[in-house]
Amino acid sequence: MSAAGATDLSPSDTDTDTDIHTDTRQGHMKPDWTTVEADLLDNVFYAFDAAQVRASDDLPKDGMLDSLSIVAILEALIEATGQEEAFDDAQADDFRNLAAIRELYERI
Repeated sequence: MSAAGATDLSPSDTDTDTDIHTDTRQGHMKPDWTTVEADLLDNVFYAFDAAQVRASDDLPKDGMLDSLSIVAILEALIEATGQEEAFDDAQADDFRNLAAIRELYERI
Protein backbone atom coordinates (compact mmCIF):
# COMPACT_ATOMS: atom_id res chain seq x y z
CA MET A 1 0.00 0.00 0.00
CA SER A 2 1.15 3.49 -0.69
CA ALA A 3 1.07 6.25 1.86
CA ALA A 4 -2.30 7.40 0.55
CA GLY A 5 -3.76 3.95 1.28
CA ALA A 6 -4.08 2.88 -2.37
CA THR A 7 -2.87 -0.56 -3.40
CA ASP A 8 0.32 -0.49 -5.45
CA LEU A 9 -0.10 -3.01 -8.28
CA SER A 10 2.95 -4.60 -9.78
CA PRO A 11 2.65 -6.48 -13.10
CA SER A 12 2.39 -9.79 -11.22
CA ASP A 13 -0.56 -8.43 -9.23
CA THR A 14 -2.60 -7.27 -12.21
CA ASP A 15 -5.40 -9.29 -13.70
CA THR A 16 -4.19 -11.27 -16.70
CA ASP A 17 -6.45 -12.46 -19.46
CA THR A 18 -5.50 -15.93 -20.68
CA ASP A 19 -7.40 -15.35 -23.93
CA ILE A 20 -5.05 -12.60 -25.09
CA HIS A 21 -1.32 -12.12 -25.28
CA THR A 22 0.70 -9.15 -26.47
CA ASP A 23 2.52 -9.18 -29.76
CA THR A 24 5.40 -6.96 -28.73
CA ARG A 25 6.32 -6.18 -32.34
CA GLN A 26 3.21 -4.08 -32.85
CA GLY A 27 1.81 -3.71 -29.32
CA HIS A 28 -1.26 -5.57 -30.62
CA MET A 29 -3.22 -7.83 -28.32
CA LYS A 30 -3.49 -11.18 -30.10
CA PRO A 31 -6.42 -13.42 -29.07
CA ASP A 32 -5.67 -17.05 -28.29
CA TRP A 33 -6.64 -19.73 -30.80
CA THR A 34 -9.86 -20.69 -28.99
CA THR A 35 -11.22 -17.19 -29.54
CA VAL A 36 -10.13 -17.10 -33.18
CA GLU A 37 -11.50 -20.58 -33.86
CA ALA A 38 -14.88 -19.60 -32.41
CA ASP A 39 -14.90 -16.52 -34.65
CA LEU A 40 -14.10 -18.64 -37.72
CA LEU A 41 -16.79 -21.19 -36.88
CA ASP A 42 -19.38 -18.44 -36.35
CA ASN A 43 -18.48 -16.19 -39.28
CA VAL A 44 -16.86 -18.37 -41.94
CA PHE A 45 -18.09 -21.93 -41.36
CA TYR A 46 -21.55 -20.94 -40.03
CA ALA A 47 -23.33 -23.15 -42.59
CA PHE A 48 -21.64 -26.28 -41.23
CA ASP A 49 -21.71 -28.18 -37.96
CA ALA A 50 -18.75 -27.06 -35.85
CA ALA A 51 -17.86 -30.64 -34.93
CA GLN A 52 -17.71 -31.60 -38.62
CA VAL A 53 -15.48 -28.62 -39.41
CA ARG A 54 -13.17 -29.50 -36.52
CA ALA A 55 -13.07 -33.17 -37.59
CA SER A 56 -12.38 -32.47 -41.27
CA ASP A 57 -8.88 -33.31 -42.48
CA ASP A 58 -9.57 -31.65 -45.84
CA LEU A 59 -12.04 -28.76 -45.73
CA PRO A 60 -12.08 -28.16 -49.53
CA LYS A 61 -12.58 -31.87 -50.30
CA ASP A 62 -15.39 -32.02 -47.73
CA GLY A 63 -17.09 -29.05 -49.41
CA MET A 64 -16.60 -26.67 -46.50
CA LEU A 65 -14.00 -24.32 -48.01
CA ASP A 66 -13.95 -22.24 -51.16
CA SER A 67 -12.05 -19.17 -52.33
CA LEU A 68 -14.41 -16.75 -50.59
CA SER A 69 -13.95 -18.68 -47.35
CA ILE A 70 -10.19 -18.29 -47.66
CA VAL A 71 -10.60 -14.53 -48.05
CA ALA A 72 -12.86 -14.45 -44.97
CA ILE A 73 -10.35 -16.54 -42.98
CA LEU A 74 -7.51 -14.22 -43.96
CA GLU A 75 -9.55 -11.18 -42.96
CA ALA A 76 -10.34 -12.74 -39.57
CA LEU A 77 -6.69 -13.64 -38.96
CA ILE A 78 -5.50 -10.19 -40.00
CA GLU A 79 -8.05 -8.58 -37.71
CA ALA A 80 -6.93 -10.82 -34.83
CA THR A 81 -3.22 -10.20 -35.33
CA GLY A 82 -2.98 -6.76 -36.91
CA GLN A 83 -0.33 -8.28 -39.20
CA GLU A 84 -1.68 -8.02 -42.77
CA GLU A 85 1.68 -8.37 -44.52
CA ALA A 86 2.53 -11.47 -42.48
CA PHE A 87 -0.07 -13.44 -44.43
CA ASP A 88 1.35 -12.57 -47.85
CA ASP A 89 3.17 -15.91 -47.99
CA ALA A 90 0.17 -18.07 -47.03
CA GLN A 91 -0.22 -21.17 -49.18
CA ALA A 92 -3.24 -23.31 -50.09
CA ASP A 93 -2.15 -26.00 -47.59
CA ASP A 94 -2.44 -23.42 -44.80
CA PHE A 95 -6.23 -23.68 -45.17
CA ARG A 96 -6.61 -27.45 -45.56
CA ASN A 97 -8.12 -27.90 -42.09
CA LEU A 98 -8.45 -26.08 -38.78
CA ALA A 99 -5.13 -27.47 -37.54
CA ALA A 100 -3.35 -25.96 -40.56
CA ILE A 101 -5.17 -22.64 -40.08
CA ARG A 102 -4.11 -22.68 -36.43
CA GLU A 103 -0.48 -23.28 -37.42
CA LEU A 104 -0.68 -20.32 -39.81
CA TYR A 105 -2.15 -18.14 -37.06
CA GLU A 106 0.45 -19.17 -34.51
CA ARG A 107 3.34 -18.48 -36.91
CA ILE A 108 2.33 -14.83 -36.87
